[in-house]
Amino acid sequence: MKYDSAITVPIYSETFDYNTYYGGNEGAFWGDWDYWQSFGFDLNSTRDTEEENAPTIIKTIPSQQKRNRGTITIFNVNETSVDVDLSSIVDTGAQYYLYDVENLKGDPIHSGRYHGGTVNLPLDLTEAMVINNETQASIHSSQLFACFVVFPYPLDYWGDSEPPALDVPLQKTSGIIIKGFTPNPTRDLLSVEFIAPEDLDVNLRVKDNLKDVLYEEAFNTSKINKGESGIYKYVINLANYSTGVYLIEFEDEEGLVSSLRVIKN
Repeated sequence: MKYDSAITVPIYSETFDYNTYYGGNEGAFWGDWDYWQSFGFDLNSTRDTEEENAPTIIKTIPSQQKRNRGTITIFNVNETSVDVDLSSIVDTGAQYYLYDVENLKGDPIHSGRYHGGTVNLPLDLTEAMVINNETQASIHSSQLFACFVVFPYPLDYWGDSEPPALDVPLQKTSGIIIKGFTPNPTRDLLSVEFIAPEDLDVNLRVKDNLKDVLYEEAFNTSKINKGESGIYKYVINLANYSTGVYLIEFEDEEGLVSSLRVIKN
């Protein structure tokens, strides 16, 4: 596996300062904030006891070794999904896979050709891959912290060796380009905006985490509304489904699929 150049991090430093803390856990400061500062720690730091005031922090880090490859790290308290701009990692027009680091053996969260702008990343993920030959999957981190990795096409996270066979196709030439979907999470209606050729036959599928098809319908783009900007809008009703994460697939006439994941509350 290829890595970027290592960064030396001191194992121990007795200097704690210029930090911002959120939350009311006094135990993190030896039982008392004032007592903690009496030792000279965090004299110029700030503390907010309301955890919900913590901002969402997103770090996109491109690889120094390979184009269209990088990592995304998110610290989050309040949101169950965030929009992330991939332009610092993926070139416009490039093909890519985006995986949850804790579930690299699962399906990609996103894959396809990057057309610029943001992609929506769910943070309340629950599936984690089995590691160290354990019989049960690991427990996934909470939505407070998430990490994603972006790989270029063809998939090469095994370095220069032959990549493993995958059942997940790359949507590299799909006639349907998903531009956005709201709201996410949703309680009932999900509005999906996409670009597609006129008079295109589309098969729509709603799948659960087991990839079982829960709903399927066919439509033609000539029969739905198209805005002045040339973007189609299609509304899907998820009101009758239970809470969870669902996969929405749009399959074009050539059998190529564009997909998105949505959280149903």
